[in-house]
Amino acid sequence: MNAGQLRLQVCQGDIIRIEYASGASLPMKTSLSVDATWGMPSFCVADSGGIGTVTTARLKAKVALATGLVTFTDLADDVLLSEKRTMAEGSR
Repeated sequence: MNAGQLRLQVCQGDIIRIEYASGASLPMKTSLSVDATWGMPSFCVADSGGIGTVTTARLKAKVALATGLVTFTDLADDVLLSEKRTMAEGSR
């Protein structure tokens, strides 16, 4: 992303951790709320039409590569959670 760094970490099939920093790198911080050691979950990464998609056995995380907006969907692409665009980014 032009304005910073975005990282998606697949923790489990239904848990994806998102980190964002406006600088050139993400700080190495320990979470204050989650103290878990995650295994190696299976997932796929794809890029199509300006959308990066991480797919697990339970859900998808879609990132608009131009803006960094993240949307979570089920495997049938029904939206579960989506970030709201700001007025500067336009409306849908």
